[in-house]
Amino acid sequence: VRAFRQEGVTDAILLGKVEITRLFSRARPDLLGARVLLKARDLRGDSILEAIVDALAAGGIRVLETPRFLGPLLVRPGQLTRRAPTAREQRDIVLGRDVARQVAALRIGQTVVLKQGTVLAVESAEGTDAAIRRGGELGRGGIVVVKVSRPDQDLRFDLPTIGAETLVVLREASATALALDAGRTLLLDRERFVAGADELDLAVVAD
Repeated sequence: VRAFRQEGVTDAILLGKVEITRLFSRARPDLLGARVLLKARDLRGDSILEAIVDALAAGGIRVLETPRFLGPLLVRPGQLTRRAPTAREQRDIVLGRDVARQVAALRIGQTVVLKQGTVLAVESAEGTDAAIRRGGELGRGGIVVVKVSRPDQDLRFDLPTIGAETLVVLREASATALALDAGRTLLLDRERFVAGADELDLAVVAD
C-alpha cells in the first residue's frame, strides 16, 4: 500500500483468489496481512477480499468494479461451442444451477459437478479445480460442471473466472458440458478456450 501511495495510485482492480487452504497451514502473513485477517468477518475468501478492499481504502486507494475494465471478457448468453448440451446434460445443468446458486448464496463455493442427476462434488475451500477433479473421479467421465456467481456478488472481486487452465482440468476429469453465468463470469483468452473446448467436444453454454 505504501508503494502504491508513493506512485500516486488512487484506483485499482483486484484479480485472483484467496488460497483458503494456505490460511490453515504454517505460513505466516506479514504485518498488513495479519491486520487484514484480524478485520475479516471470517476466513472465507470473500470476507478476506472485502477486508483487503477496506485496507486499500484506508490507504486512499479505491477498488473499482472489475467489469469496468474487463467488460469484454464477460461471457455472453448463449452457446459458446460447436456442440450444444444433450438432453441429459441439459437436465444436469438445470439441476446444477439450482444447487450451485444455493451453495453460492451460503458463501461456500461457486461450482457443482453432476452426472445423471447426481451431485458428485460441491466446491468448498479447496477451490474449483479440485472440485472438478473430485467429481471426475467419482463420476468416471461424462460429468457436467456448473459454475455460478453469488446472488449478491460484489463486482469488485471474486468474479467466477475460467480459462485455459480450467480447460486442462475439465479434460482430466472427462467433463462433457460446462454451464456458466452470463454477464458475471470472466472468460480469459476466449478464442483459445473455445477452440480447445471444441477439440474436446465439450459443450459450453452461458445463461
